[in-house]
Amino acid sequence: VPFTSRPYSLKGWYDYKPGLVNRDEMGQFPEMVGKPDIMQILVALVAEGEDGDTSPIVVNSSIPGEPNFRTNPRVIAYGEIFSDQDSNGEYQEFEIPLEYREGDTRTPIYAIIVASASYRGDYFTGAVGSTLYVDGFEFTYR
Repeated sequence: VPFTSRPYSLKGWYDYKPGLVNRDEMGQFPEMVGKPDIMQILVALVAEGEDGDTSPIVVNSSIPGEPNFRTNPRVIAYGEIFSDQDSNGEYQEFEIPLEYREGDTRTPIYAIIVASASYRGDYFTGAVGSTLYVDGFEFTYR
C-alpha cells in the first residue's frame, strides 16, 4: 500500500483459534508438531532503496523465509506480535510499536501488514484449521 508517514505503532483487534501443528512439509520445524500453532501479525515500513528502487517488495512463496523484513535494507521500521493462545471467540486488542532503524530518516513509500494464522506457513508448517480474524487496524502517531 502506498504510504508516506512515520507512525508510532499499529493497533487493532484479532481473534485467534490455533490448532495443533500437524504439518511440517519441508521438515524444517519438527519440534512444532503436536504443539499449538502460533499466529503472527507484522508491520514493515518500506522506503526507497539507495539505488532509487521504488518497486514493491515481492514475496515469492517458493523461497521460504524471504523476504526477511528485519534485515531488508529498504525496511526502515518493523514490528510484530505472536500468540499461541486461543481467544475463545473474543477479539483481543493489540498494539505493535514500530522500531525504526537508528539514524534512518527516510520517509516510507509502502506499508506492509501481514497477518498469518501459522507464522511458519511459508515453510508449509502449521495446523490445518487454525483461524485468525483481524479487524480495526489503525496507525497511531505521537
